[in-house]
Amino acid sequence: MAPNPKAVLNKKNQAKKWNKNVPYYVAGGVAVFLCLLFFWQAEKEASIEREWAATYERKCEACQTMIVSGIMIHSQITQQEKKRIDDERAENPDLPAQEPNPPRAAVVTRYMCEAASVDNLLQHQPMRFGDGFETHGDPDFAAGMKKLCLMAITNSTTTRIFRSMFEPKEMQRVMQNLQASGSQPTLVGVAQVHFEPVCMKRLAMCTQEQLDQGMVDTQAEDAARAAQSKDAAAPAGGAPEYPQVPADAPADADFASQEPPPEL
Repeated sequence: MAPNPKAVLNKKNQAKKWNKNVPYYVAGGVAVFLCLLFFWQAEKEASIEREWAATYERKCEACQTMIVSGIMIHSQITQQEKKRIDDERAENPDLPAQEPNPPRAAVVTRYMCEAASVDNLLQHQPMRFGDGFETHGDPDFAAGMKKLCLMAITNSTTTRIFRSMFEPKEMQRVMQNLQASGSQPTLVGVAQVHFEPVCMKRLAMCTQEQLDQGMVDTQAEDAARAAQSKDAAAPAGGAPEYPQVPADAPADADFASQEPPPEL
């Protein structure tokens, strides 16, 4: 039986149409494959990062240092604002006395993990822990702490936890409690209030045993030794309102020159 010319022609037209569309099908398949490969690679890298964070041997020390970094940033911003107010009053004595507005929590978390802020903190206030570990004795600690800190503030849940520490009412509560107990607020002294509720209970980065050997308040120890020394100067009356940044710690140039970002 002779083939139907019309059917043959339709078959040829379909073959031409298929051949014409083959490059588009191939391109589409390659695009889908590349997208899947990209997401697979991204998930693989994220999984490696999560595994590193979970097994990092100094994650408890890093968590405590993150909190101290935030307290230091909070103190720096407050002191800068206080200096600005004092300078304005020096130029115009008729201006009414006022207290500096407390820094916004979003501003504190914005700066606390910046490399310059971390380097400034670790350079001028090396951390010492109860088990004998000292941050300046571990050249890899700064890099690990920065990496873990950036991972923390890019996670929305962790960011909310950190911001809750630096809300004005919470900072005021902590300062009032420390002053009521007769303690002179220090960077580590203020941060220690948050070690257990944040690092152990909410973030699970520390165990109770690790916190028992946690960060040592070297500023408080130095102050206690000075008070016991016969040559020590008479203590000033009253506790300072804000924890003091080490005297030889210069304000980071980038931090001091930037306008605080808007609240997120």
